[in-house]
Amino acid sequence: MIIDASHGSPLIKPPLWAIDPGIVAYNASRLGLPMPVGLWAMWEGSGDRTCDLSGNGSDGTLLNGASWQGGGIYLAGTNDQIVVSGVARFIDLDKDFTVMLCFSVPSTPGVTAKIFTIERVGSDWPFVTISMSSVGKLIVEAKNDNNVQKYYLETASRFDDTSEHTLVFAKSNSACRLYVDGKFQVENTTVGIGDYSAPDRARFGVWRADISDLTGSIYNSCIHDQYLNPSQAITLSADPYGLVRQPRMEELWAYVAAGGVAPTGAFYGPLVGPMGGPI
Repeated sequence: MIIDASHGSPLIKPPLWAIDPGIVAYNASRLGLPMPVGLWAMWEGSGDRTCDLSGNGSDGTLLNGASWQGGGIYLAGTNDQIVVSGVARFIDLDKDFTVMLCFSVPSTPGVTAKIFTIERVGSDWPFVTISMSSVGKLIVEAKNDNNVQKYYLETASRFDDTSEHTLVFAKSNSACRLYVDGKFQVENTTVGIGDYSAPDRARFGVWRADISDLTGSIYNSCIHDQYLNPSQAITLSADPYGLVRQPRMEELWAYVAAGGVAPTGAFYGPLVGPMGGPI
């Protein structure tokens, strides 16, 4: 296993088979968060796949030159992308949902660059888009099938400073809020998108050829099918790796003793009590 001090201690990156949904559920409970419906830590370091650690099986596929660099996935601005299929199984855009992603952009894009989209194959535009403006500000917007904008948020601050940042966008039918690095940024009222086809994928990086590709890195992301309240959103954006930290054994003993389900990942094997007996 690898101890990754760059994301705080003790963040431990074991082989991916060690992270099972039970550990994610434990961490979610510890942080006061719901279980994500999609979770991609993006720490595999090789191959063309990033695993969905939520247990729902929506792995991401690296395409067109997306590469493993610097503890995440680097997108070089030349049609590089990460595609996740099956999001329609987990979220309804007319209901509550939350998106978290960690990213870094090395320099001001100069033109609007798409970071993340929720979309449908064959549609002329994505339904939900998270992007960076030409001057380094973060933008979230939603459109329906008729290209009618339903909501729009833009930060006052810039985030094109090469540092790793964490964005959390939480949406309900009455409000949507944007947080970055544990701080509230901007909010807007929301209504149902309406008149849209069910989305069937999410993409990190590029949306289509006539929109600028992202040059930067994606490190970690998750989707919840619930609206995270301000306290939860701040917790997640301030500690985005909390859902994938390997808990200490004494923490797991207490968790199971309180009624939690024991994780059975290969990293731990069968969970045993302090005296060596089974739990």
